[in-house]
Amino acid sequence: MQDQNSWKNAGSLSNLSEDIEKTAQQRTTYPKGTLRVACSVSLAQSVLSLLTSEFVQLYPQVRIELLADNKTVNLIEEGVDVALRISNDLDPNQIAIRLEQCHSILCAAPSYLNKNPAITHPSALKQHNCLSYSYFGTTHWLLSKNQQQYKIPVKGSITSNEANVLLFASLNGAGISQQPRYSAQPLIDEGHLLPVLPDWDLPTLGVHAIYASRQQMTPALRVFIDFIKQKFQTLDI
Repeated sequence: MQDQNSWKNAGSLSNLSEDIEKTAQQRTTYPKGTLRVACSVSLAQSVLSLLTSEFVQLYPQVRIELLADNKTVNLIEEGVDVALRISNDLDPNQIAIRLEQCHSILCAAPSYLNKNPAITHPSALKQHNCLSYSYFGTTHWLLSKNQQQYKIPVKGSITSNEANVLLFASLNGAGISQQPRYSAQPLIDEGHLLPVLPDWDLPTLGVHAIYASRQQMTPALRVFIDFIKQKFQTLDI
C-alpha cells in the first residue's frame, strides 16, 4: 500500500512540476513590459499613434513609449528597443527588417494652384514655390514616367527638417510640397489639398524596423514588429 501511495504521490508531484514549468514558460514568453519605439514625427502622428493604440489593446501587459523625433537615434545609448526608419540609406551594420515601402506625393492647396501657372510637366515646377524637406539635403526633385526621368531643380520660400511643417504650409497656400502619401492622401480625399503631377512617380523609400540584437529580442518586441509589418502591408503608405 505504501508503494502504491508513493507512486501516486510521485505522479502528482511530477504533474505539479510540469504545470509549474508550463506556467513559468508562459510568464516569460507572453508579451509584457515597456517598449521604447522611435520614429519620425509625421509617421508617429499619421500612422503609429493609431496602430500603437490598437496594439496595446491586444497586448494589455505591454506599455509603448513612442519617441517622435526626426533625428537618427542610437538604440543602445538611448535605450530604444526599435526604431522605424523611412530611408534607402541604412547602416549595413544595423539589424533591420523591411516592413513596407513609402510612396510620396506632390501636393498643394487649391488656393495656391488657382493663382499660379498650370503644372502639366515636371519642368513647370521651376516656376513655382517648392517647399523643400531639408532632410534630403538636395534642391532637386526626381520624377519619372514611362521610363522618362527628370531631375528638376526647385526653390522655395520655406525649407524644414519636419515634413509636417511643410504640410501645414502647403495647406495654407504657401506652395508645393513633397509629402509621404500616408500624410497627404487623407487631406487630398477631403479636398484640402490637390495632387500635383499625379501621373508622375516620385522615388519610393523603404520603411524598416531597426533593433539592436536578435538574441535579446523580447516577446513584446517580436509581436510588435510582426504586428506593425502586417498592418503596414494593409495600409496605403
